[in-house]
Amino acid sequence: MAAAAMSQYVCDWGDCATCCTMQSLAPITCQMDGCDIPVHHVCQIGFEASINYEPPRCSTNCRAHHEGYCNMMKNKNKQGAASSAIITRTKQHKISSPALTTHTAANSSQMSGLTSDSSSAVSSECDSE
Repeated sequence: MAAAAMSQYVCDWGDCATCCTMQSLAPITCQMDGCDIPVHHVCQIGFEASINYEPPRCSTNCRAHHEGYCNMMKNKNKQGAASSAIITRTKQHKISSPALTTHTAANSSQMSGLTSDSSSAVSSECDSE
């Protein structure tokens, strides 16, 4: 008799660097009213641990409704805008600065845990709240 095929479930945290770790478990939906995005609480906890975030309450949320994730994305966008402004000014004044390279590299490595395609979409959702 053939073995039954196991279902693969990927929750919203699957697009994050910590990934979805519970793919054999059916996810629940985000606990924000009106949101039906599938999430695993364990995957959310893995993300929180990866950024040393202590949530203010115990709830299971998608990335767009997770306070820590949204704050991180807003900071990433601010840092990116600041880095772009510095680079633009540097190009205008034709100044080469090793500090600029170090600063930009630090910002990039700080946020390297995110996938670029999914983080921009969630970031815009976070901004709308």
